[in-house]
Formats: sequence, structure tokens, C-alpha cells
Amino acid sequence: MTAFKMSKYAPYRSVEEYLQLRPSYVLEGRSAENWVADAICQCFPDAAGGTLAECGAGPGPLWELLPRNLKILAIEPNRALWSPNYQSQVTYCEQDGFQFLVEHPGKVDVIAWMWALNYPLLAFFEEYEPHTRTVTRKDWIEGHHHCLDRLVQILKVRCQAKWVVLFFDDASVEQDFVTRVWKDVAPFPFQDRAHTRKILEMAFQYQASEFGGRVEKIHLQGIAEYGPLDVAVQKMMNFHLRGNFSDEEGVRQRATAFLSQFETSGDVQCPAGAYLYRFIPES
Repeated sequence: MTAFKMSKYAPYRSVEEYLQLRPSYVLEGRSAENWVADAICQCFPDAAGGTLAECGAGPGPLWELLPRNLKILAIEPNRALWSPNYQSQVTYCEQDGFQFLVEHPGKVDVIAWMWALNYPLLAFFEEYEPHTRTVTRKDWIEGHHHCLDRLVQILKVRCQAKWVVLFFDDASVEQDFVTRVWKDVAPFPFQDRAHTRKILEMAFQYQASEFGGRVEKIHLQGIAEYGPLDVAVQKMMNFHLRGNFSDEEGVRQRATAFLSQFETSGDVQCPAGAYLYRFIPES
């Protein structure tokens, strides 16, 4: 197999669908949202507030956990997910995160990505190329370097901003399954989440060596709560296995067999994990 036909995944059509089709993550006894919110709050040590740019913000599951004096720039290209509940605090931006962070002229104190940087390079091709494009091995390798360049470019432009990133643990039971499916579908280098996470770490390391700063990384273990098996399969297909599978029914059957191993009392709870990153530039 030397090429893979791309297809734009269907965006969430409403806030309700967004909430229904995503598993919940409990890491070391706390929600993923709590971990990210605490890391963001640590970046604002005084009560003066500041500006947070959240990439891939959706309807804002984090915001109720944040101080009310923060100004939030919610970078979310899908208008169906724009929430009316935080109008005095939140400004929505209909751009992708890379474009906004490079082009937006205003000051940003903290940049947050909760899961939004997790998708394999496949997702970056969806973002930058027509959905009818056929991706080759050469494209895939060039895409790896392209994504690294984009992250380094943002870090240079936003050299005074702190970063908070929540990234899936690619070695967890859950993500090992996701990786195996992706490698069967598109057996190219750099397409799994392990490599995407390495791109992030390489960008941080470059920034620290060139301009100063430090990277903090916490490894969190826990579970992904998927709900009943039929719903769990739908969540797995939507949230993790995005793409145009030639054998979508076969992939769905694999997801069903995998998730059924972790069904207890009618609900699926799959072993999962995450890495929480904070990048702190030199003052």
C-alpha cells in the first residue's frame, strides 16, 4: 500500500453531539479538565488575570474551572460548537490554531491545547489539503517536517507565552489499539500519536535551547469512560479513528471486540493515560 485516500471527517453538528461522542478521561482520580485547568491557573500566579488562547476549544468544558477574570480567546473553526454561556469572558475565533497564533496581533499570556494536538499527521493533511487529496509516503514524511516547522514558528512568534498541552499517552492500552488500526490503514512513518508527540517535544526543546525556558512533563494514568458498548464504539470511531476507511465495517468490528474486553456492569472503562506539558519561557 503506497497511498491513502483522504476524506474530511464529519464535524460535530452541535454542542450536544460534541458532548455525546467524546469519552471522558479520569487521570489519577481527577478529570482531564481539572488537570488542564490547574496547569493553566499556575501560569497566572497573581489575581490580575490575563489572556488565554485555547486551541480547539469546542464549547469550553474547561472554562467553568478557570478564574472569571481571564480573557479567553477560543480558537474553534466549527461554529456549531460556539457556546453562548460565556459571552462576557470569551471571544471566539473561526480559525485553526496554527493560523491564529501566527497572525493574531494581540498579546497572549498562555496557549492551551487540550487533546487538540493529538491527532496523527493525517489530521494535519485534512487541515491543509483538499479532502480529495491522495497522500503518499513522500507527503507523509514532508508533513512531519512541516508540522515541526509550524510549531517552531508559533513558539518564535509567541516567545513570551506559556504553553499547556494535554497529550494522550501513546503507550497506553487505549492508544496502542488506535495506533495498530492506523498502521494497518496507512502504513507510513510518523502517522501515529507517538510521533506527533515527539514533534511537540522537539519544538519545545528547540525553543528552550534558542531562547531559554523549561519544559515540565507529568505522566498521568487512569481510565477512559466510554459508556455502554454501542455508544463506546461510536465514540471510538468518532474521537480516535477519524478517516476514510475502505473497510469501515471491519474497523468498527475491531473497535467493538477491543472495547468489549473492558465492559463492566454495562459500561466500558478502558485503561488510558496522558502527558501534561507546560512550557515556561524565560522571563
